[in-house]
Amino acid sequence: MYYYYPENLDLNELLSENPPDFKFKIENFKYLLSLITSIPGRNKQLFLIDGFTPISSRVLKSQIPDYKTYFTYLQHVGIISTSPKYTVGGKCKGYKYTEEHRTPLKSELVVEDRINRFFINKSDYDLLLDKEHEHLIKWLTPALQIDREAALDWSEFTYRGKIEGRIASDYDSKGRKLDPFNQRDQQTFVVDCISRGNFLPKIDQTGYRFHSALTFLKSEVRNFVSFDGHELVCLDLKNSQPYLSTAIFNQGFWTKNPNLFNIYEIYSGECRDYLLSSLGTCSPMLSKMDKIRSSHGFQRYVSDVTTPGFYLRFFEAHGPFENSDYRLDSMIDTVADLKTAFLTYFNPSYRYSSSIKSTIKADYPELHFIVRELKRIDRQSEFSTFLHAIESTVVLFKICKRAINR
Repeated sequence: MYYYYPENLDLNELLSENPPDFKFKIENFKYLLSLITSIPGRNKQLFLIDGFTPISSRVLKSQIPDYKTYFTYLQHVGIISTSPKYTVGGKCKGYKYTEEHRTPLKSELVVEDRINRFFINKSDYDLLLDKEHEHLIKWLTPALQIDREAALDWSEFTYRGKIEGRIASDYDSKGRKLDPFNQRDQQTFVVDCISRGNFLPKIDQTGYRFHSALTFLKSEVRNFVSFDGHELVCLDLKNSQPYLSTAIFNQGFWTKNPNLFNIYEIYSGECRDYLLSSLGTCSPMLSKMDKIRSSHGFQRYVSDVTTPGFYLRFFEAHGPFENSDYRLDSMIDTVADLKTAFLTYFNPSYRYSSSIKSTIKADYPELHFIVRELKRIDRQSEFSTFLHAIESTVVLFKICKRAINR
């Protein structure tokens, strides 16, 4: 394992010129600073509000009981700043480097076993990796290489381009602008991990998705990755969430049948139990399930999402400049925007609530009824997470295993 912190920061010099008034270990300083980069580096979907990395006080206290003293010192000498607001038992306190230290990163080998254990800190889900994901992690070997210098040059080039306005900024699915500095640091961390053979495998604890350093890389940077000297290719399951959403209407999906893929095969027990309990308490949905499944409108939806070019056809019919009774708003002016909008429709906090909701409701009322009922039952449980669980089971444990065996 390695520490990562700003290249213009000399900790030995800092501590010599500004001696802390408490008993300290320099390794603790290095570890706490590294978390500012390694936490978002290992969590691709983590959005850093105002650039602050949220760090769990509960976890820190179990590792370094006086961690607050270290952070207070670093803030006092101008190395970091902290988020002004946090919630006890809720939102974690955030930390980020001050402007002076928003520089490229340097790495340093961790020599203490104690710190190495902090970095590893595997969850119960991660302990299942060797047992249930052997067919996936067996490819995470020294044969998987990355052109480190080219990848870092690309990250630096895009960072400069975004800062100078030559390259458009990136946004997450909720329309929040991503900080180019944080993006560069995240990619530096991941690229360095791959080059050192640390592939960061982990299991998503809700949708049961499999993540690794490969999935943490931006798609452009994956062009610098090879396996045993061969270029990698990307395979994409088109219309995955719209297509997989049709499963909930199939009667066979809800019964244990060794010959058919069904809900009891979903690896995420949390998602499986959520939907079973939701259906069990939703009598209107159950009573209308057979009627919906056999309706002409639903059959049309199934046909549409299983035919290539679904998003393009939908956009051509309901684009913001089309002559349609139900049109998408001007924020969705490309097919790529539509894909994001359609996927976020399944999420209770979807971004394009007005136009995408009314358009889907008009075209596919049966689908809208089911999604609406599921969200009405439990607004905090995201229907999209269940679809992710179906997708991960189908792709990771059905398609991948079959492809590898061939």
